[in-house]
Amino acid sequence: MNTCDSCLAMYKLELDGSCSQCTGSTWSDADSSSCSDCIGNCDACTDGTTCNTCSEGYYLDEDDECSICEAGKYSSAGATSCSSCGVGKHSEEGSSTCFGIFFLL
Repeated sequence: MNTCDSCLAMYKLELDGSCSQCTGSTWSDADSSSCSDCIGNCDACTDGTTCNTCSEGYYLDEDDECSICEAGKYSSAGATSCSSCGVGKHSEEGSSTCFGIFFLL
């Protein structure tokens, strides 16, 4: 079996000398033996400061950071902007969906 001395970026060096890809919201530099978490509310990144895909309720801003959607707006994962809720609907800050406004009489 061939073993590795180092791995490419986005892979970590395992104890058995194999390379395994970082998964989920993690990343690694080349030659790393571990994967690190992406910055907050980021689902995919290539380093510790740059996000590629944000979580639901957040959008990727012009600085490649995840900004929260304000109340009355929403986003799905991977959004580059927040969408406004339709007439008669509302959302909390950081929401992925809108809901109808109900009034009790």
